[in-house]
Amino acid sequence: MNPLRFLVDEDVNMDLVTHLRTIEPAMDLLVINEPGAPPKGTLDPDVLLAAEALRRALISGDRRTMRDHLNNHFNAGRHTWGVIC
Repeated sequence: MNPLRFLVDEDVNMDLVTHLRTIEPAMDLLVINEPGAPPKGTLDPDVLLAAEALRRALISGDRRTMRDHLNNHFNAGRHTWGVIC
């Protein structure tokens, strides 16, 4: 079984990322602006596309607009590996 992999949006508090990496170093967390991830400032619809292409679940702190972005993503025939807000 493949482990779940995550893409972490820039809206997430980086203290959480540091904590997760400390308590579970094997957790595969790729953070926006790290090598292989979209750059900072990438719009949420494009972050969803990147997470899909990278086969990663998205961790986002954007509760206000992510629901609409997800609806648009799904309505366009796209899918996700999961989204945590």
